[in-house]
Amino acid sequence: MLAIPACPLCGGRSVGRVGVAQYYCWDCFVEFDSQNRVYEVSEDGSLIAYKG
Repeated sequence: MLAIPACPLCGGRSVGRVGVAQYYCWDCFVEFDSQNRVYEVSEDGSLIAYKG
């Protein structure tokens, strides 16, 4: 079993898996992938690349 990674944005451990190599951080409300690319989730559910 693979460990779920910490959030690359906030370092939080309240992370859940939402797809294959896709994760959601419940602390800062962003999605990220296994390559640590971070996305904001828009109102319609689409992903927008995060621009810190």
